[in-house]
Amino acid sequence: NDRILRILELAGRRKRREPMAYIRGFREFWSLEFTVSPAVLVPRPETECLVEEVLSLRDAYREEKARILDIGAGSGAVGIAVASEWPGCEMTATEFSAAALEAARGNAMRLLGPERPITFVQGDLYEGTEGVFDIVCSNPPYISEAEYATLAGEVTLYEPREALVAGPLGTEVHRRIAEGVREKLKPGGWLLMEMGAGQRAALTEILGQTGLFGEIRFRADLAGLDRVVIARRIDSL
Repeated sequence: NDRILRILELAGRRKRREPMAYIRGFREFWSLEFTVSPAVLVPRPETECLVEEVLSLRDAYREEKARILDIGAGSGAVGIAVASEWPGCEMTATEFSAAALEAARGNAMRLLGPERPITFVQGDLYEGTEGVFDIVCSNPPYISEAEYATLAGEVTLYEPREALVAGPLGTEVHRRIAEGVREKLKPGGWLLMEMGAGQRAALTEILGQTGLFGEIRFRADLAGLDRVVIARRIDSL
């Protein structure tokens, strides 16, 4: 019978260590149901820390329409979660992968509807964006090549490597995002990036070397590990 064959097929996929999110076709994040496929990273609960930190800035922008840039949209999880709670913001999201961008657009339309549009741009980091932003946020690739080799098969066999691995150090993409702030983040604006455990010193150095930030702090996740770096651009050019 068809139902038994279907169950056997799904069980076989899981036995081959395919993530449940891909088998089911969706993953809950920020109490929203995101469609996911191997074209996008499976949203992680820890990334909700990034969303919380972005939303904590809402009060500072009550009098104006904050322009927010989400770099590396993937499934759209971060940008859509923020936009769902901050209807007055103007959200732009960039993504290098055409397949991931298509997934993000579909999730935005289904979860937010046409009344809360997000501007999606295909490009690397800031590429293709217009003007400057009040807030730049990102869950960038932050795993080193050595660390990637130790990850579980569920990750290495199925999830997009380019969304996970930054390079030999793991902080290469953070550096490029931080350097782009000079052209793309307003004075007094905020940069928020997800990070890996053990990257605090390296990111403090990277942000310090730009000479652009007057305030840098870190947010830990529920496991007590540094998960988000929050930096404010000096309020003058």
